[in-house]
Amino acid sequence: MKIKYNYQDFLFISSRIRAIETKFINREDLQNMAESSGLYSLYSILEEKGFAPENGNYGEKNFEKSLKERLDIAYLDILKSTPSPELFTLFTYPYDCNNLKTAIKCTERGVSPDPYLLPYGTVAPDTVKEALQKRNFSPFPKNMAEAALKAIDAFAKTKSPQEIDLILDKALFSDLKHSVSENPLKYFSKALEIKSDTVNILSAVRISMTDGNLLLFERAFVDGGTFDIDFFNGVFENGIPVFAEKLLQNKQYEKIGKSLSKKTVSLEETEKVSDEIYMNHLKTAKDVQAGAEIVAGFIAAAELEVRNIRITIAGKKLGTSAEKLSERMRESYV
Repeated sequence: MKIKYNYQDFLFISSRIRAIETKFINREDLQNMAESSGLYSLYSILEEKGFAPENGNYGEKNFEKSLKERLDIAYLDILKSTPSPELFTLFTYPYDCNNLKTAIKCTERGVSPDPYLLPYGTVAPDTVKEALQKRNFSPFPKNMAEAALKAIDAFAKTKSPQEIDLILDKALFSDLKHSVSENPLKYFSKALEIKSDTVNILSAVRISMTDGNLLLFERAFVDGGTFDIDFFNGVFENGIPVFAEKLLQNKQYEKIGKSLSKKTVSLEETEKVSDEIYMNHLKTAKDVQAGAEIVAGFIAAAELEVRNIRITIAGKKLGTSAEKLSERMRESYV
């Protein structure tokens, strides 16, 4: 059943978001961050942009609280304030999946999952732990709930954390596909289509570059995209160059084809190009005057901003050049 939606219900929250968006880190800020002389200089820039260090002390861990606060605003303030949070499972379901995977892995290792569970999914962290303890995963979306027990059993037999990831990631995209089918806005179905396609493209390339295991790719293949599983056979049969030619003929993924056509294929570059295709679609929310798209764009912008800051902090700690950092950063939302 389609979710009821009226863009007018989002007029107030849209106006609020437009005001907050002006404070996001922009392209010039990203360049300044990349070119900063060191960690101290970078932390000064972050403080100027509103990311205050905890207790007034500079340091990577002291900025974590401020980064978390940015995501808190997106998920616990803005998203919770919307009249229809169920429209945004594209963002919340992945947290459900990651929390579930984390809880299972931590339990198997005999450590507490508490420091790693985040409150941005549809299932609260305490409920995640309770579900695992009781082996009752009914609070989760249908496919993830069914896959949880399979993941636990598979890990018990193989002792491979990869089994947990493969089983639950596949279930996640099945739940996303079902949820988006009930979403009346094409903006979300298009976003899932791109997300699924790029996940499958990257999986195919990554696996073909390592052990070339077609059976592993078939297990990793997720639903929701425009390409069926047969489209990817060429990667394993004919190699990446032939696969790149196929992508070059697809207007939407032409840039990924160009990335894979290079003499030396860089997965890092291909991942960045894939992320930009996905984000360019989400950025179309900036053309909307009011509506759920604006909320989605805001959440994506917050995630992107936090990711860029973490990339920069990690790079500065390692002494990475400004040029390299600029290459690794994703384009800003604003």
